[in-house]
Amino acid sequence: MNLFKKIFLIITNSNRYKKKVKPYFIFVKKNLSLFSLIETEVPKEVIDNINLLIESQPYKYNVLNDRLYDVKNEIITHNKFVTDLKFISENNDFFSYDKIILNPCSFNIEKLDDLYLAIDYAKKLRNVPKIQIDFNKLKYIIKYYNELCNQYNYLEEFHKLIDLNNYNYIDYNLKKSILENIDTVIDKIDLNHLFYDEYKIPNDFDEYVKNHNQKWIMENINDPLFDEINNKKLDLEQRKAVLSDELSTLVVAGAGSGKTLTICGKIKYLLEHNVSQDDILILSYSKKSADDLQEKVSKISKSITVGTFHKIGLDILKKTKNKSFMIEEQYNYIIEKYFREELKNKPDMLKMILTYYSLYIYSDNYEKKYSNDGEMYEELKKQDFRTLRNQLQSFSNNKETIKKELVKSYEELAIANWYFINGIDYVYESPYEIDVSSLDKRQYMPDFYLPQYGIYHEHYGVNKDNKAVQYNEEEAQNYINSMY
Repeated sequence: MNLFKKIFLIITNSNRYKKKVKPYFIFVKKNLSLFSLIETEVPKEVIDNINLLIESQPYKYNVLNDRLYDVKNEIITHNKFVTDLKFISENNDFFSYDKIILNPCSFNIEKLDDLYLAIDYAKKLRNVPKIQIDFNKLKYIIKYYNELCNQYNYLEEFHKLIDLNNYNYIDYNLKKSILENIDTVIDKIDLNHLFYDEYKIPNDFDEYVKNHNQKWIMENINDPLFDEINNKKLDLEQRKAVLSDELSTLVVAGAGSGKTLTICGKIKYLLEHNVSQDDILILSYSKKSADDLQEKVSKISKSITVGTFHKIGLDILKKTKNKSFMIEEQYNYIIEKYFREELKNKPDMLKMILTYYSLYIYSDNYEKKYSNDGEMYEELKKQDFRTLRNQLQSFSNNKETIKKELVKSYEELAIANWYFINGIDYVYESPYEIDVSSLDKRQYMPDFYLPQYGIYHEHYGVNKDNKAVQYNEEEAQNYINSMY
């Protein structure tokens, strides 16, 4: 090929590229920036011209095949995104965040990912229709889609647990079980990426349960069963007591207010609600009340036995040990064994028992009134107001004679014992360190002196209202005056 012909071909092919091929690429590039579909088939004329160019100058135009391949893929991707965007624009509500949250597992995550990419692609297009989907929320859903589905799958179970309408009366054990099951569900989800606000336990769950129980009681308060209990009708408070289904229920009622009738109502209610007679135990404190209750309970069920705590306890011992017991002797033995063998290893319990016996002993004459001090002291001499220190020393191995430490009142006894069990040394009725005696008055001897602290402690027998109630009115006033 001569030089002239070669130059001619080069010029011709260059013109062909500019006139037939290059405009196509420019056209595609322009349309890739618009919200519109692009024809995927490359015009035959363009393909033919590309082939001629490659044939004439392979080293220069071979790249057009690669470029054409890339353009085809760009067109396919563009058309897919445009198609997705059209679908989204026509179904905005269907693909809203709230719709997806309602049933996330019904959406294909790959499809959601495509929608996300399409919306992202729309940022560089012109004339795009308005898209109502929140881009950031969709991105968040896609990122944590598995956790979203996980939360959705446990949501129904959580709703059942937290909706107390699914239960009747909720006692302590059931409430504890509900809370444990709720915690089990919550442990299975990621609270750092929470999609459902329903995953919340009421702040005051106890109050929540209490309100539910009150509502349940009122819904069942008119049960016809309560209209006929041993030929009587239960009142409102009695019905509430029967319907209360706690592990333990305290009913406070005066004499003749219908306690026995309420118990009979409870028994009838339990039997009517499929509780076995063998699961009902009725106890009373005295044999008389147990017999009375047995008579009235028998009208509802003759198979239920009422007993005292002691009788039922003894029956259980007989049945389990297959022998009879000497209850009183056995009781004394158990108490004595506890004090001799176990109490010495329990210093805190020992102190509590010493405190009880030293501070809370009650004198029969404590509230008796006296006309004067002489009468009171004469009566008190008959009382054994030995202090705890003195009584314990009498059990020691010390063979020295110890002065018998007697105080003059229950209050002084309590004070002396309190000092002793708290390790505070004291002297009872020690003469005051300064001589203040006179012809009319003997030396002052305060009730207690604490040598470790140099403190005198005088006790006055008055109540919180500053009244000496142990005396008559005149003597009480004299006693009050003597204090000042």
